[in-house]
Amino acid sequence: GGGGAGGAYVKSNISGLTAGTSYTVTVGGTQSTSGSAGNDSWFGSNTTILAKGGAGGGNAPNANDLGAGGTGTTTGSIGTTVYAGGSGSTATSTYSGAGGGGAGTGANGNNASGSTAGAASGNGGGAGAAGRTSNNNGSNGSAAGGGGSTAPGSSSAGGGGNAASCSTIYLLI
Repeated sequence: GGGGAGGAYVKSNISGLTAGTSYTVTVGGTQSTSGSAGNDSWFGSNTTILAKGGAGGGNAPNANDLGAGGTGTTTGSIGTTVYAGGSGSTATSTYSGAGGGGAGTGANGNNASGSTAGAASGNGGGAGAAGRTSNNNGSNGSAAGGGGSTAPGSSSAGGGGNAASCSTIYLLI
């Protein structure tokens, strides 16, 4: 199967916030389903500011097929500044697809190439997981937002990376 894409990065300035008021922050958690997109992260609601999780890699339905890597994109993300996660790589006959790197502050995520994972990008983007060349299970990408890989010879694809997300939120009122 193909490797998952890294998660997107989004930044926006929001006016009208009030000191002492609670605001909802949702951070995409781990996606454990092979081939599924990573979970999204958002502030307030999923229509205010939204960083999309990475696309899952494609399945290889039989031994002669090669699963395509998930494509990194900004589509569906909402914010003033948006960076795409890196794309996962396509599987070959000798290794599974590698995961794309998660987007970070000021930079798109790095694409995976062959069995080499997309490197961490900018401040806050995580590295993807390397393609596998043995009969081991695929690996998760690193936080935040790195794409996953899959086991070689498996018809299952790598899951997409979770959305790259900040660990600290600053409110300037």
